[in-house]
Amino acid sequence: MNISKGIPDDTPENSVKAILEILKEEAELLGVKCYPKTYCEGAETTTQIDVIDETSNKSFRIKLTYTGPPTDGVGTMSGRWALRLLVNDSSLRESPPFRWGLYPGGTDTIYAPPVHILDGPLLRKFLRRTLELPGTRMSQDINRSREELTSNTKDAND
Repeated sequence: MNISKGIPDDTPENSVKAILEILKEEAELLGVKCYPKTYCEGAETTTQIDVIDETSNKSFRIKLTYTGPPTDGVGTMSGRWALRLLVNDSSLRESPPFRWGLYPGGTDTIYAPPVHILDGPLLRKFLRRTLELPGTRMSQDINRSREELTSNTKDAND
């Protein structure tokens, strides 16, 4: 499994393993902590991964649950996104690709088409934006707003 290529779609297990490896790799690069945990109950496997920037106290969480067979999977990402495991079931038996579809939180994931398919670059982008790390658009917007506020306050005091 080559993580630099993204998230494999051969099995739900391999996709979740790749997501974990990508987040561990990014956490190490960014100097933040990664806390994964996986638990199984019957045919259901749940993996929750928390990535925490302890200096800013910001966190990113992805939780993925899948079962099989028949294969089904759902998840959440930082409370903003819902995920559903998309399964190729056009034949008599399920077969790859198994991909995680992204939906805005609150969307009925059974009937709506996904907004995105989760891949490695998108996962990295969501992590960085959620943690508001330097170099992300969200952190740049926040810094710009702070600068404007400081500038306006300074002008008002002059």
